[in-house]
Amino acid sequence: MLQRTLILSAALFCYSTFAFANDSTYIRFILHPGLDSNRLTISIHDGIQEQRLKLNETHTWRGRLFSPYGHIFVAYPGQDTAGFAKRIFFGKGNIIVSVTPGHSVNEPFYINKKDSKNIFPYEEMGGLELDAYIKEKQDSQMAFYHRNKRRFGADENLVQKMLDLGDTVIFKKLEFIRQHPGLYASFWTFLNNTYKSNVISPDSMLATYNKIFPEKYKSSKASEYMVSVLNNKIAIATKSHFPEFSVTDINNNIITSESLRGKYVLIQFWASWCIPCINEMPVIRRIHEQHRQAPFTILSISIDQNAQAFRTAITKHAMNWTQVHGDLRLYNAMGYAPIPQLYLLDKSGRVIYNNLKGTDIELRLLQSTLSEKLPH
Repeated sequence: MLQRTLILSAALFCYSTFAFANDSTYIRFILHPGLDSNRLTISIHDGIQEQRLKLNETHTWRGRLFSPYGHIFVAYPGQDTAGFAKRIFFGKGNIIVSVTPGHSVNEPFYINKKDSKNIFPYEEMGGLELDAYIKEKQDSQMAFYHRNKRRFGADENLVQKMLDLGDTVIFKKLEFIRQHPGLYASFWTFLNNTYKSNVISPDSMLATYNKIFPEKYKSSKASEYMVSVLNNKIAIATKSHFPEFSVTDINNNIITSESLRGKYVLIQFWASWCIPCINEMPVIRRIHEQHRQAPFTILSISIDQNAQAFRTAITKHAMNWTQVHGDLRLYNAMGYAPIPQLYLLDKSGRVIYNNLKGTDIELRLLQSTLSEKLPH
């Protein structure tokens, strides 16, 4: 029991534990005259979490680096969603990133390697090779997005097609990664993107990770975090126990997996902008009303960034059960990006139902399972 709890809880608590350790990385951005810092956006990924830098007078970031190299994404908005961007990796210690105005509207800035310190250009870490390998699939997905982005809200089939095209990109990335496991761009892509996909089983993902990557990449806190997430996914796929968790709801109540023992628990991951999530709400609401007196509860966790959109949605859809917003520890520990996600846990915390792949049309199986398990 203790071993299971430690394994399943690792992904929930390792980041918060590490975050309080002594700082090990200090990044200073030099923004040269001529740059519009109001338009510039900078995101920093420490190997576990991505953070948007709030540009201040000193343009600095201090934190810890949990992977062999971290990642910096610097971008200017453009005519489309991509805009113009540069990607670089950074090491531990003191980092200087010199951002210099470019010479045309097509290249509004560049990273000056000469004036920078302890950075590693994306292309030198295998990034350009990876980008070239997946370009055809990625271009196809983006072209589809731009053709249909105004129609996604009215046509679920288009959303599914977009997701399917995204899966082809994942498969292409995996092809490249398996062929070039020594490139850091391969490891980084697997570490922060590919392993989260649900198109390949988590045990296969873990086997791939264990087999192909050199030890110099695997001996990091970020790798430990990823392995713990994959173990969470394997436990759920094999209908073992759901990860132990602690989350804070919108009324500042702390809810733990232990406190829910003895009840059937429906855990929902959703967002106000997610059409399939909203389409499920009438059924979820009906389930809530039908089993209000039973040993049953619903825990909804929103991944909305917009607090007002979240609150508007829970009012509009009468979601008068336990709501979590702004606490993504459990969502991140699951390692899944797609929503909606639904998990039904029995009284001991074992997963007895999930609809991750959306195969339970109109949630008929969920309703049937609840009717069978709960007293009428």
